[in-house]
Amino acid sequence: MLSLVTALAACGSANSVGPAGGASGGSGPSSSSGGAVGSTPTFGRPTSTGLPPAMQPNRLTPDARAVDLRAVRWQRAESSGRTLTVHFTATGRRECATLGRVEIVESAAAVTVTVFVGRLPGTDCSGSRPQLASPATTVVTLARDLGGRTIIDGSAPKQ
Repeated sequence: MLSLVTALAACGSANSVGPAGGASGGSGPSSSSGGAVGSTPTFGRPTSTGLPPAMQPNRLTPDARAVDLRAVRWQRAESSGRTLTVHFTATGRRECATLGRVEIVESAAAVTVTVFVGRLPGTDCSGSRPQLASPATTVVTLARDLGGRTIIDGSAPKQ
């Protein structure tokens, strides 16, 4: 009985979230030409959503090694001054759904955010693919506060 209680207590520990990935030293890319390298999820304490770490979106940073980039739609963007947290879904194996780049185009009226996902070099992403989808976020820094500007998904078809 004591070992069962000990095992259950260890499962609920805040430190039992598993191996942490390489966290970026900065707050994410500030433009399409820069940003931290590495698309490894980082884990932490529950956010204001109250979700435990295992249920939170993976926080990704662009990996400059990614090739065959394609723009993907994102679901929402949350702003806090100059910081935007962009929520999107990574589909398929991690090697075939690597965040490669985030482009930010700012104007007086709008901020256009385009998320690009690709594959790691040498990875075969052809053939049958697993039906995997995981929520992900990336953080970008704007040149100035968002203010009343509109946030636009740059992957959306132009009308």
